[in-house]
Amino acid sequence: SSIEYLDWIEPHKQEPLTSYVKRISGPISDSDENILVGHSFGGVVSQEIFNIKTIKKVMLISSIRSRQELPSSFKISRILGAHRFLTKKLMLATFPFWAKEHGFSSEEEQQLFREMVSSYSNRYHKWAIRRLSEWESFYEIPSDRIVQIHGKKDLTFPIKIIQAPNYVLEEGDHFMLYHHAKKLSKIIQQELS
Repeated sequence: SSIEYLDWIEPHKQEPLTSYVKRISGPISDSDENILVGHSFGGVVSQEIFNIKTIKKVMLISSIRSRQELPSSFKISRILGAHRFLTKKLMLATFPFWAKEHGFSSEEEQQLFREMVSSYSNRYHKWAIRRLSEWESFYEIPSDRIVQIHGKKDLTFPIKIIQAPNYVLEEGDHFMLYHHAKKLSKIIQQELS
């Protein structure tokens, strides 16, 4: 077995999520051995890929299983069309005010976040926020084929609205992929075996 990384691709103008998912999942062969691991919005995309490809299991890290787990701030964003104003320039400008409470404590972590956001185009950034705020899960992945790992201190997707996570990391925040890599790796290995 091998590990492959899917890089984000540039969305077409006004591209629906279903179209984007078809394009990004192109390199994935149909195999009942495929396991997708998705963080945050990547978890939503992974669930959409599950719907069109042969996938054994989806693992969500700091992500949501359904629209019911989407915070009201995203739902309001959809109604107001706020994605149009949430540019990456604005995100980077306001980052110092919310960085620490969202888990980006050290200068190294903050620099990593800035580099990550800077690598996306403004179109991708606004598109992803819009698609996340609109996301409706019209099907349910069987519970034995999805694993949700969430942090108790996640402020992006607060634990209080996450309905039935399989694993909860007490000190985990939205950036726990970085902060708690060893614990996550152990859980993933456990699920793979």
